Amino acid sequence: MGGWIPARYRGRIVPPYGGEPRCLSVAESMGTYAVRVEDPGELKSSISTAFAHDGPAVIDVLTDRQELVMPPEIKLEQAKGFSLWMMKAVLNGQANELVDVAKTALLR
Repeated sequence: MGGWIPARYRGRIVPPYGGEPRCLSVAESMGTYAVRVEDPGELKSSISTAFAHDGPAVIDVLTDRQELVMPPEIKLEQAKGFSLWMMKAVLNGQANELVDVAKTALLR
C-alpha cells in the first residue's frame, strides 16, 4: 500500500512513523519524563515511574503491527468495516495480511 498502514476499522489508513519517532526527544528536551517500552514486562514499571514523575510524561509503547485492538463492545459499523478491509485484502492479492492478523490474534 505504498508505505501506508491499513487501519482495521472502516477502511481508514494512517501514515507510518517513517522511521524513529522524535516525540520522545522533543518531550525530553522540555524536561518531560519520556520512555519507550519495547518489552511488555517493562510496561507496568514505566507507567508507575511516569505517574511518580513530578510533571508530564510520555510513554511510547511499541505494539505488533498486526495487533487487533478490540473495543469493549463491537458495533455493527466496526464489524462491517473490518469485513470490508478483509474483502479488499483478498481482492487485492494481499490475503497474507489476513494470515498475519490471524497469527497475531490467535497465537499468543
